[in-house]
Amino acid sequence: MAQNQGPTIAFLDIEFFNATTGWAVGELGTILKTNDGLTWQEQVSNTQRYLYDVEVIDANTAWIAGQVGTILKTSTAGTTWSPQTSGTNWDLNAITSVDVNTAWAVGGQGTILKTTNGGANWDALTSGSVLPLHDAHAFNANTVVVVGQNGTILRTTDGGVTWPSQTSGTTNTLFDVHFVDANTGWAVGARNTIIKTTNGGTTWTPQTSGITTGTPALNAVHFINANTGWIVAVGGIIQKTTNGGATWSVLNLPTPSLNAIYFTAAETGWGAGVIGAVLKFSGGTTAVSERTSDQMPVQFILRQNYPNPFNPSTVISFELPVSSRVTLKVFDVNGREVATLIDGHLAAGNHSAMFKPRDLAGGIYFYQITAGQFSETHKAVLMK
Repeated sequence: MAQNQGPTIAFLDIEFFNATTGWAVGELGTILKTNDGLTWQEQVSNTQRYLYDVEVIDANTAWIAGQVGTILKTSTAGTTWSPQTSGTNWDLNAITSVDVNTAWAVGGQGTILKTTNGGANWDALTSGSVLPLHDAHAFNANTVVVVGQNGTILRTTDGGVTWPSQTSGTTNTLFDVHFVDANTGWAVGARNTIIKTTNGGTTWTPQTSGITTGTPALNAVHFINANTGWIVAVGGIIQKTTNGGATWSVLNLPTPSLNAIYFTAAETGWGAGVIGAVLKFSGGTTAVSERTSDQMPVQFILRQNYPNPFNPSTVISFELPVSSRVTLKVFDVNGREVATLIDGHLAAGNHSAMFKPRDLAGGIYFYQITAGQFSETHKAVLMK
């Protein structure tokens, strides 16, 4: 999939407060912020350390956890990010909170930290594990579930005083955990592992992945309700369920490997991953790469779609030297509009959109971009 130009850092996490406000974080201290769910601007982290996880509390407040004990917090919507003293040099892989004051961070060598005063102080807790811990989910001030290496699952019900080990049923490393309510959650990990709980993490049962070739690592899982969820895997694989994970289907979306995924509605979500990818999924048919590039285009350019001919989907890339109102539409040979891929205001930079026709016949189609006074049309061939 064509991506934006500029530094090819990997993004490691993405999270939203609502359908317009979110952050993405990644390598070399990179933080991106969107206020419209569409365009992204870089914020100053004042660190070159890798940032592994972002925990969004509200439109103004978020925490970030990262390399070598890094913890950052903003209360100003990211205008400033303040470092906090974690008291550890182990990498912190994830951070979870219940409000602006109470949070936990987890990481290497079984590290679990807790704050109850907004991060002014972080206290080391005894996890009972020396294995790396990769993700955590806090239900309230007392109950937290943590997952990690070798299938580790820890669950506290006393705010972190004790961390009893739970039986995961797997020895594969678990990378991500997500709950939709106090009972129902999923964890994913190495070797195509998916497990589900319906009792708040006390017991877990395996689920069958929709990936039938190979055993890729599953990097992240996100659900919007007890039925509908997504998993992203190494190799650019995305799978979706609409029945709580009883069955998973692989989606034919030409994306790079994604490390994180976050949806706010059944057809609206974002992913973040390798080669600087920050993608938006909309309507189940398009994926738009919308990071503002550090190497700005000098002219309007509409590129030939790739692949071409195509089936089932293709990517259309274009460059904007200035912020513009953009429409990108597809027409059949009779001039009838068959799809609108983009209709909105985009920042200057390099962008791409995916065209995945659902019910169109094979044949020749034309895609046209209009951006200010610039307009150009190219031909695409759908093979069926």
